[in-house]
Amino acid sequence: MKISYQWLKTMVDVPVDAQKLAADLSMAGLPVESLESHGDEWIIELELTANRGDCLSHWGTAREVATLYSTPLKPIEIQFPESAPSVKDFAAVEILDADLCYRYCARVVTGVKVGPSPAWLVARLEALGQRSINNVADITNFVLMEMGHPLHAFDLDRLNEQRIVVRRARNGEHLTTLDGIDRTLNSENLVIADARRAVALAGVMGGADSEISAATKNVLIESAWFLPTSIRKTARDLGLHTEASHRFERGTDLENAVRAMNRCAQLIHDLAGGTIHKGFLDCYPTKPVPPQILLRQNQVRRHLGVDIDPAQVDRILEALHFEKVQTKGDGQVWLTPTWRHDVTREIDLIEEIARHYGYDKFPARDLGTLTHGHPLNSTAPVARLSERLRALGYFEIVTTTFLDPEEGALFSERTPVELANPLSEVAPALRTNALPSLIENVRRNIHRGQRDVRLFEACKDYSRKNSGPPSERQVLVFGATGSYREKGLHDTSKLYDLFAFRGDVEQAAELFEARERRFVPSRDPLKIYRPHQSLDLEMDGTPVGSLGSLADHLLDRYKIKQEVFVAEFDLDALLLRGLRKVRITPRSSYPAVERDISFVVPVQISFQQILQAVESAQGEQLTEVLPFDRYEHGSLGKGMYSLSLRLQFQSFERTLVEEEINAQVERVMKALEQQVKAVPRVARKES
Repeated sequence: MKISYQWLKTMVDVPVDAQKLAADLSMAGLPVESLESHGDEWIIELELTANRGDCLSHWGTAREVATLYSTPLKPIEIQFPESAPSVKDFAAVEILDADLCYRYCARVVTGVKVGPSPAWLVARLEALGQRSINNVADITNFVLMEMGHPLHAFDLDRLNEQRIVVRRARNGEHLTTLDGIDRTLNSENLVIADARRAVALAGVMGGADSEISAATKNVLIESAWFLPTSIRKTARDLGLHTEASHRFERGTDLENAVRAMNRCAQLIHDLAGGTIHKGFLDCYPTKPVPPQILLRQNQVRRHLGVDIDPAQVDRILEALHFEKVQTKGDGQVWLTPTWRHDVTREIDLIEEIARHYGYDKFPARDLGTLTHGHPLNSTAPVARLSERLRALGYFEIVTTTFLDPEEGALFSERTPVELANPLSEVAPALRTNALPSLIENVRRNIHRGQRDVRLFEACKDYSRKNSGPPSERQVLVFGATGSYREKGLHDTSKLYDLFAFRGDVEQAAELFEARERRFVPSRDPLKIYRPHQSLDLEMDGTPVGSLGSLADHLLDRYKIKQEVFVAEFDLDALLLRGLRKVRITPRSSYPAVERDISFVVPVQISFQQILQAVESAQGEQLTEVLPFDRYEHGSLGKGMYSLSLRLQFQSFERTLVEEEINAQVERVMKALEQQVKAVPRVARKES
């Protein structure tokens, strides 16, 4: 809200300059966003929270200034002549939907002369960023900025039967608003209509068919109160945000409707001429009762920590126009003014006292020793996981939870959770998978020249089962592309491949407790990965995640022209396992002995199967199995390949002898022959 310092001074004697006023308002809970000089004028822009709609005007701000400096408000004098015939001879008002419109007032001014506004009025509006239209329209905007109540002026002669009907729009009904856009309405939109059609969007914008023009002679002034939630929904649905809707959404003063309308009629009479007809129309079917709040002095002391003089309390609240209605025990009952919709409880009154007493006057106090909270069970594992990934060169990201369901369907078969009121039309649902957000961030980095990218995110995704409530799960996603190892003095650069990325995954997975971790070919039903370039990770036989090279059709969709590796893990499943306990194994003081074995196996036999066969035959002395050579050639036979393993044997009790090592090697070879149909090639002794 922009406030003119000079305009403010016409309502209250401000004993300080604009700079000091801005500082004092900020200390009183009305933070100043900016202070700008325009010649002899200063414009103060307030950054008001949604509950302070009462300060969206010069009069509302002047009330705060008067309380702040204990100086009286200067009344806005409203006087004008009224002439016969009565307003009832010119117009009629009917409210059909009283649940959305609590009050509708109207006055009629005939014989006006529409034209340019005087210089002082144009200057007032332009200082606040408002453009001048004509004298009648400018007056409604002036009163809005002065008193905070939105008004609208209709060309009375363009209203069918000179009637006003406040009703819900009909589904599919059309209205061309003042911005020239034809809008299709629905039954949730409140409109101002005449006897035949909608002529304005209630509380948001007027209609082009009844606007004030140079030909206008007779004016109907509207001043109403509309339900804030209704105006907010209409403005959001139609993509309209106006000065009027901004105020109606926050709640205007129900009792200020007549006063603002009379102020508008006075200025039209003074600046555009015409006759103000006797009386006004006032449909007031719903009159809320302002709350009465008990304020106890001991509660003021309890919450603020100091004793504030009761006379000071009375001065502050009375200056803010709270009315003391009775004394009750050790407290007093205060009636809330109609413009303070945010004050409903005793603590709200105490906050008002604190603001104007001065936060800077409260003494500093030693609160004693602060105790530390205990971390959640999942905090330590996630922190360790993040630390490990950062050590591997990955950067953590935080992305939005909203997603286009069509994009989510490329990565997950789960049913998305559609939002009733989405913040964006392109992302109207909660994500069912976190990979799209990760890939989008990879794409942005690549398109900005950063071709070596490593990112991860520990987050949540969401889904719905049948008609039940939504469910959520914690997931971990990370991805890498570009160089795995940069070029150095003694090393060549190495790009990420499936094996390098699998190594990163293994280092992250080994943080969690598991008797067995194994990689198996991925099932990949949605074809997220390239063929034969993906793996599922199983822990103790349970799948916990997958990884692989992103499929070409997804690279094309995201316009990425280099290979990208991604992984997705069920973080809930990992957290249930807990962090792997640190186990310390002492080093043996006896020498280790190595044996190399080579054998031929069918190509469909995986290394995991070979390793399981070796482990099934191992004795206590077999401490390491390392593959070091793989060979394929037609001489080995069709569909066969040769693999060489290095076996390491070591005892913690004695030096191993030749006979027992040979016996263990024979057991390994026998297990390979039986379980994976291995055929020995050559055996070499080495120690």
